[in-house]
Amino acid sequence: MQRRNSYVLHVEIKKSNTLPRLLHILLFLLLSITIYAQRAPITVTTILTPPYTTSLSTMAESGSTQLMVNLLVNDVTITEIPVKLHIKMESAGVTIESIPTQVVRPMFLGGGEARVLTGDDFAEYLRLNNLNFKGFSKAAYQKSGHLPAGLWKFSVSVRHFYTNKVISNVGT
Repeated sequence: MQRRNSYVLHVEIKKSNTLPRLLHILLFLLLSITIYAQRAPITVTTILTPPYTTSLSTMAESGSTQLMVNLLVNDVTITEIPVKLHIKMESAGVTIESIPTQVVRPMFLGGGEARVLTGDDFAEYLRLNNLNFKGFSKAAYQKSGHLPAGLWKFSVSVRHFYTNKVISNVGT
């Protein structure tokens, strides 16, 4: 009889070790699902091609491939969502970016769609009235027609047209 009780005790110890393992596995699965669910519905990739220009009007010319942006709608359930771009250019002490209230036409994207934006797709976004200048004045840009010399970081994100909520990664 004593032997049977020790056997039961041994089984109970094994059961108590299994419970934390199951909880760890369950926690891992829940975190994996949560992380996957937080993926942005739109993926943005920004490409600058040489020869590099410091002129915004050159980037916005019809047929220009100086600045290209690839958009991929990851969420196949999206149907004709109205969006706009947010463009940000940064250099040492200078930031030029889209004004949140910029006047542009909406782009409509559908689920699973891949779109490449070039030249004239950026014309509205790179208009001086749609840009906010910090560390370099709009008047100085108008006078020279060029961004200041230096290394520039270009980043683009997609925002919902009406709510201005960011619905993509920031492509740099």
